[in-house]
Amino acid sequence: MIALLIEDYVRDLGGSVVVSCGEIAEAEAFMDGGAGRIGFAILDLSVQGVLSTPVAERLRLLGIPFVFCTGYDAGSIPAEWLQVPRLRKPFNRDEVARLARIALAAADPG
Repeated sequence: MIALLIEDYVRDLGGSVVVSCGEIAEAEAFMDGGAGRIGFAILDLSVQGVLSTPVAERLRLLGIPFVFCTGYDAGSIPAEWLQVPRLRKPFNRDEVARLARIALAAADPG
């Protein structure tokens, strides 16, 4: 349900959804073949009880901006990922837009 809501928000904000993955393995498989199509990503920090940090690491290495979507507080997030902007559940469209702008601006070298 949350993924569908985020997809709606992204479209409302003028973006397009390339892929929505329900499992870490699915996201990693997409990264193997479709990473060049990703301009920005929203990652749930925990997908079915598995941290999405391996996907986050790949995005970071590729220079693709992303944010975590989570209901966890900062104490539950691995220290090396605390600097990543967090979309805190519950959220709204304006918060998605604000964090997307922050992540995209931070990734823009110009």
